[in-house]
This record gives sequence, C-alpha cells and structure tokens, in this order.
Amino acid sequence: MAGKLNGKIAIVTGVASGIGHAAALIFARPRRHGFARTTAALDQLGLNIVDARITPTGDGFSLDLYHLLEDDGAPITDSDRQAEIERALWRSLQGPADAPFAVSRRAPRQARMFNTPTHIALSVDERNRRSVLELTAGDRPGLLCDVGKVLMAERVELHAAKIMTVGERAEDVFYLTDFDNRPLGASATERLKERLVQALDERQAALRQPSAGPVPA
Repeated sequence: MAGKLNGKIAIVTGVASGIGHAAALIFARPRRHGFARTTAALDQLGLNIVDARITPTGDGFSLDLYHLLEDDGAPITDSDRQAEIERALWRSLQGPADAPFAVSRRAPRQARMFNTPTHIALSVDERNRRSVLELTAGDRPGLLCDVGKVLMAERVELHAAKIMTVGERAEDVFYLTDFDNRPLGASATERLKERLVQALDERQAALRQPSAGPVPA
C-alpha cells in the first residue's frame, strides 16, 4: 500500500483506495468555514472532487475524506503530485481563519456545455436537531467552494456532508445548524436557499460564456 501519513493529513494513492481515486484524509479539529477553504485548495490545484464525506468523530475532531481525480479524469499516482496536494491541505488548515480564498481556473469545456438546473431542498432533522440541505446542480470547478462561501456569509455551521458526482451532476447533502447549534429558522432557511440559487446560477451562466476565461470564486 502506497501512502503517506503526516500528523493530521494522510494522502493515499488510488491503488490503496481500491476504487481508482486518490483519497485525501484529514483528521483535525473542525475550523469554522474549513470546508470552503479545503475545497478551494483542491479546486485550485485542478482536481475533481468526485466524492467526499465530512464526519464528526464525537471527540472534538472531524474525519474528512475526499476522493480525487485529475481534471481530465486521470488517477493521481505520482508521489510529487500527492505531496503537492498534501502541502496545499496543510496551508488550508494552518492559515489564518479570516484569510481570503478563491478558485481561479478555467472550467473544463464540458462543464460549460451542460445545463443542469440548480435544485435545493431544506428540511429539519428533528432527531439530531439540525437542518438538512440537499443540493443538485451542474458539477464544475469551485462549486463546493461557492457553497461554503454562502454558508459562511449566512453564518451557517457545516457539521457533516456527503458529496457525490454523477456524470455532469453534483448531488450533495449538507447537515447544518446556526452558530448556536440549532436548526435554521424559517427566514434563515429561505434566505439560504435564495442565496445559494443566486450564487450558483450566476456562476454557471458566467462559465457558459464562450469567451469566459478563469473566473475568480
């Protein structure tokens, strides 16, 4: 098994993962808006996040697993490339909490051709006292970072997530509360839905422009 473990971050090759993807595993104390910063770091490297799980461990830590491919669908097997990913993740974890972040790279041509409408459903998980956000949208670079930035602006805390890509479609589930650890209220829920649809649709429209170059997130 080829892999590398260094403190809080492990980078494991596709051979070890058994599914053809590289796996980036982060075990650390959660940072506010850490999801947005981590996904921005991975997107900026030109990586495709094909699956992810954000799982609280119950002891004050979070176990975050990202399955990755290169932008062209190639597996990540080169040790130098894996080390580059690890360094980027370390910078994401260790940087100042208020440091600016963005994704600025050209979307693949196929990402500009698809037109998957954005669909958002929000419900309340009464048993676990949290809100559940189900998102379907066109997959593209910076999508998860854009979601994280909206959560950040709306003062919403991300506790867990399940990220899945099906062809050109992202089908993601996020488990959320407000900063007081309560499910989102009715007004906050509606505002979050509106902000997400606006942000994601505006970015998708910009990417469909024929002359669109790299668009900062």
